Amino acid sequence: MKILSLHGFLFITALFVLVSCGDDKKTESDDSDTAPLMGEEGGPCYPNNTCNEGLQCLSDLCVEIPDTTIDDTAVTDEDTNIETDDTVVIVDEDKIVENDEDEIIVVDEDTTETDEIPDIEEGDESEIDDDASVDEDIIDLCGNGFVDPGEDCDDVNADETDFCKKDCTTGPALRGRVLCTGQKSCYGVETSSWMENCPVAGESFYGQDAQYEALDFCLDHSYTVSGTTQEIVTDNVTGLIWQRAFSTGQTWQEAMDNCDTLDFAGQTDWRLPSRKELVTLLDYYQYAPATDTTAFPDTPAGNFWSSSSYPDNTSLAMRTDFNAGITSYHQKTNTYNSRCVRGASLPNSTFIESTVGGKVIVTDVATGLLWTKEFGTGLNWSESLSYCENLNYGGFADWRLPNVEELKTLVDDTIPGSVTSLFPGMTSSSFRSSSTWVANQAYAYYVAFENASSSYSEKTGTTPSVICVR
Repeated sequence: MKILSLHGFLFITALFVLVSCGDDKKTESDDSDTAPLMGEEGGPCYPNNTCNEGLQCLSDLCVEIPDTTIDDTAVTDEDTNIETDDTVVIVDEDKIVENDEDEIIVVDEDTTETDEIPDIEEGDESEIDDDASVDEDIIDLCGNGFVDPGEDCDDVNADETDFCKKDCTTGPALRGRVLCTGQKSCYGVETSSWMENCPVAGESFYGQDAQYEALDFCLDHSYTVSGTTQEIVTDNVTGLIWQRAFSTGQTWQEAMDNCDTLDFAGQTDWRLPSRKELVTLLDYYQYAPATDTTAFPDTPAGNFWSSSSYPDNTSLAMRTDFNAGITSYHQKTNTYNSRCVRGASLPNSTFIESTVGGKVIVTDVATGLLWTKEFGTGLNWSESLSYCENLNYGGFADWRLPNVEELKTLVDDTIPGSVTSLFPGMTSSSFRSSSTWVANQAYAYYVAFENASSSYSEKTGTTPSVICVR
């Protein structure tokens, strides 16, 4: 068998490019000076390694894979030619090798593994499977929102336990970057209290926090206690290291100074935690105190200072109430508790917009969560759950009402002004969560984006707006 010469290869490649890149393949982005959006041809792939319909994610870019079909005429040049059952095979010059059986083998430059090009019989007009060498394990396709051949994990009619969860390599696996709220039970329809079994699809109140926590859409709290006289608690999920002890009766400045000068457990780089760091200690299935009392015994059911000042009023700072699990700004001259922390700070959210199926989806690069840009209004809690569960938006049908921890990831309390979030198009509204207040199940948590606070409101009310996540 002969190998295609460089001259012949360049001729075929030029012909290949002319066929696949003609004016009829032009996208809208070709006619403008703007860069292609996420999911579009030439743009970056979505975080779950997928692109818009008709495109494929290769090397983190969305590309159109040209058809490989039969050409009854063998291509020759003055030096050599390749003829395989009247089928022209176009391959990368640097990837051509020849084996003992006169077969063309394409060598993957990155892995050194080989993929044999399948034989195409004359008269067979079917295309070569472009995905054959990309996704060998069907689980890698779970979570991309499309029912790919051989799977049902993206089928909205399938049982939700079929969905690929945090052990997957793509899609919902990225959701594991957000902590669970700790809620293990659902709110009851009849009793207006906790119920033994959660509602099923189609019933009222379906889609609550506890249902998705049971499906591993988040990471459970996990702590390791170490030390003897000066004990520390390491958060195995966030990596933050906490002082197990706490101080009481301090103004905000006293709490800041105490942590900045603390020499504890052989370390001197302690600090007063930010709002984002402090709220990671909340457990929304506990009450008075709303935290893990095994890792943090004797924690008072009261307020703890954070280092986060209110941008529009430096006399105020954020505090977290470990009685009910809510956060708000108070005067820095008030006296509250404090607990110091050390370790790398938590990442801020970075948002990217993309248009899919005529709808704008907002991806948070820091968490991997995908959000609707459109908001629902005028809905009570039960209607809000149903709104997200039944939503078909941007070609995806697995939207849900976010829990309170997920909503908090959208907040940036360092931003001055009327909206404490860089989420595109965010309003100063309060947004509902799927998390119930444990002390009174008639209330559910919400996050207010005008000041980064969180609290709870009656489920029968229609004030908080609705945003959906997947």
